[in-house]
Amino acid sequence: MIIDNDPKSVRILSNYIKKIGGFEIIELSSGIDGIKQISASSLKLDLLIMGIRGYDSSVFEIAVKLRHFVKIIIICGEESKCALDVFQAGGDLFMMKPIIFSKFCSEVIRLLGKEMIPHIPNTCLSQQGNIIRIPVRFTDNSKT
Repeated sequence: MIIDNDPKSVRILSNYIKKIGGFEIIELSSGIDGIKQISASSLKLDLLIMGIRGYDSSVFEIAVKLRHFVKIIIICGEESKCALDVFQAGGDLFMMKPIIFSKFCSEVIRLLGKEMIPHIPNTCLSQQGNIIRIPVRFTDNSKT
């Protein structure tokens, strides 16, 4: 499931998931719609990708409710300060826009496991056939 109020982001993330393959994609434009959809059905989600602008409390509410049932990626725009909130809410991964496919793909594989991905795209693999690992670094800018 992809939840983001930016149609361009939804389209890009949906295309990335399609490239990886093997998943049914549900696209929603708001956290409130996500809460309704998840509450009203017995969906079994493998991966929940949510984009936030500012501090959309519904995104964090969803993360808190589902943190033990699904792997959660939360994507932020310019708000790098939301990283700590993402992890406190139960997000498994915090990514900043712009999202690069090879990084996204390798992180999805890392979160879900290779056995969940029927055919790993070549763009996710190094020349040796290993999944590309790109280190994620967090810096503390509050000391400036």
